Order: sequence, then C-alpha cells, then structure tokens
Amino acid sequence: MKSQKKRRTHIYLTPCISRMHLRNSYRTGPVRSGRFAYLFALVCSIAIIVSCSPHDTDCIESDPNCNFLLTYFTFNDIFNTSGQFNILTDSGQTSCASGASGDMVRMTCPQTIVGQDGDYPAAPNAFQLSVSDSGFTITDIVTGLVWERCSKGQTGTGCSGVASSTETQAQADSYCSTLTLAGRSWRLPSIRELTLFPDYEHANPAADDNDVNNYYPNQPGNASPDFFWSSTAHQTSPGNYFALDMRDGVINSQVSGSGRFVRCVSGTQYPDPIYVNNNNGTVYDRRSNLLWSQCSMDNTGTGTLLDFSAGCSGTTGTRQWVNAISDCENLMLAGRTDWRLPGIRELNNIVNFNSGASPYIDGSFFPNTSGIEHWSSTTSPLNDSSGMAINFGDGLTATGAKTLFHRVRCVATGP
Repeated sequence: MKSQKKRRTHIYLTPCISRMHLRNSYRTGPVRSGRFAYLFALVCSIAIIVSCSPHDTDCIESDPNCNFLLTYFTFNDIFNTSGQFNILTDSGQTSCASGASGDMVRMTCPQTIVGQDGDYPAAPNAFQLSVSDSGFTITDIVTGLVWERCSKGQTGTGCSGVASSTETQAQADSYCSTLTLAGRSWRLPSIRELTLFPDYEHANPAADDNDVNNYYPNQPGNASPDFFWSSTAHQTSPGNYFALDMRDGVINSQVSGSGRFVRCVSGTQYPDPIYVNNNNGTVYDRRSNLLWSQCSMDNTGTGTLLDFSAGCSGTTGTRQWVNAISDCENLMLAGRTDWRLPGIRELNNIVNFNSGASPYIDGSFFPNTSGIEHWSSTTSPLNDSSGMAINFGDGLTATGAKTLFHRVRCVATGP
C-alpha cells in the first residue's frame, strides 16, 4: 500500500463466517474433509477481509502500531466470537525499583530485586495504543477498546481547555450514552475496563501523555485526587461507585453524587474471566490466558502454598514485598517453574467487582481467600518505595511501604 499521512483501515469482523460457514463445514461431510474445510476457511478469514460487520479505524502513518491494526483485529474477532479468549495487557511499567530492598528510585531493569513488574514488560501482552478516528480517539490494540482521547470539557485532538471535574456519576453516565464522537456508540466504562486504561510507568497522570506518542495530552491527574467515574456500583458501599484515580491508577470507591472526571469508551464490553479448575492447584483464565495458583501462600515462611486438595484450608501467610516476589519466582507448582508475582493489572483482573460481600473474588475457584491486601509486583508510580496491592475485602487498590506484610498469590502466562 502506498504510504500516506493517514490511512483509514476498513476492518471487517468475522463472526458470521466463524459461526456459520466454519461451524457448518466442520459438522458436515467426512470428518477429514470437514476439518480441512474448517482450517482452510479459518486461514482465509484471517488473510481475506470478510464483509460481515465493518468497523473503521483511522491509522496515523507515523504511529508504529498502525500496520498492526488490521491483522490484530481480524485475529481478535475470531477469538472473541467463540467467547473463550480475550487478551489482557501489561501494566505498562517498564522500569524497576533499585536498591537491596527494591525501595529506591526506579531505573532500567533488571535491578537487585528480580521479578518486579518491569522485568516482565509484555506479561501477559505488551501495552499498545494507537491514534484513531483522525486523532479524536485512542485505540487499545490488545483489548480492542476505543477511548475518548480527551476528558469531558476538553476540545480538539490536543485536548485544550480544562476538564470538567464536577460531574456526578449519573451525569457522567448520561454524557457518555449521548456522545456522538467519531460516529461511534459510547458508554461510561465499567471498572474492569477502567483498570485497563492506566499506564503505570507514569504518574500525575498515569497515562501516556508525556512520551513521544503523546496519546493523551493535557490530561487531569496532577491534583489530589483526580478520580474518573465508572459504571460499576460498589455493592458493599451503597450509593458508591468505583472510580479510578488518574494520578497513579488506584481504584477507589466514591459517593455517586460527588463531582468527578469523565472519559468514555466504545466497543464490545470487556468481559469477566472464564475460569477452569485444573485440579492440580492451578486455575486457568481463558479470557486473559493467565494461570493462577489456586491457593495463597501459607504462613510457614518457606514459600509454600496452602493445600489445594483440602480447599486451600489453613492460615494464609503474609510477606514483605521483596519476599513476595522471591517466593513466587521460586515457586514450583503443577510441574512449572515460570511463576511470578502478578502485576497490578493482572491482579485487578481476578477481582469480582460485582461481589456483594468480602472477599471480592470467585470463591468457587479461589477458596479461603483472605479479604485483605494481596501484593502485586508493581511499584507505585507516585512513590518508588511503595508497592501496589489489591484489598480483596472491598476490591480497592492499596498502596503502601514495601516493608508492609501482605498476602500472596502467584501467576504464570499460558495454560
């Protein structure tokens, strides 16, 4: 294709061919020829743009992710059609805290403490954004979500003006549902979707606004605090909704009548996990392609887990941040040694934000989970001596000194 300053990529989704033609070819005729027809049609659906349900995405030529858009969305639509697979992005944190205790200034990885979030810059998948819709939106290439580039109150592709911080949750919801930007249908993001937004390499704001791509210029996130509304009610705090603090990507609970910021999202709603109990102490999430330890670490201090065959019964142990990282790095479970302490985005992904009681996690797959803080491997973007954790008692993010003692659950990539 001849280079242009801007290209409009016509992306045609594949649900009709994957649901009808592929399924029918597999079920009819001899088994061998049916399978061949299925595979042939599947390859063709990837290689050829199939006219089913078109979706246009502007692609800025200078954006390094531009050429990836067509290929990615075609693959992503095939996987999403089956409802089995949806990709989760890395937190974006690429630097590592220095010092013997991992509490000094963040620098290039690796540092003394190995196993930090920044040591796994593409776990489970690299954080990739692209400018779209003539510069008025930003596409998250991995999830397929399209974000309003500017907050309410700002204008233009440079987001000039002052973002409105006086919107109640109801006003935020109404604004997004009636937004007509770029000919798309918009909505207020769920809290699960909002957890996919921050880039934890940055602070004040926790967004890609200060790198060469300048995806989110002039963004709120320098005051204390700068919360953005979600559409998800905080069930254990009646009248409250989950919100994201754009200073550092922390999830909190806010009274619905409070004045907060608004950013809308477009696209198919990001789904909840689909878990599979492997009956070997691990739980696989088909949505994110992550494998979790079913039980938390025990209280022996030896880097061992609670007994999954006994329903993870017993007393969960606590560890400082450094030891939490070490214990997961050295874990051997289900014949695997590639375990790590999860990054904050990974840990957020197993929170059951619709829970009406503590713990905010699916107890049928993760029994005996303590409703208190669990460490992530992510350093707070605001303070290199602090780590980020999830409180499974209420689903909120906690930040605190890395010398604090929290619970631990480990993760690996792939089934």
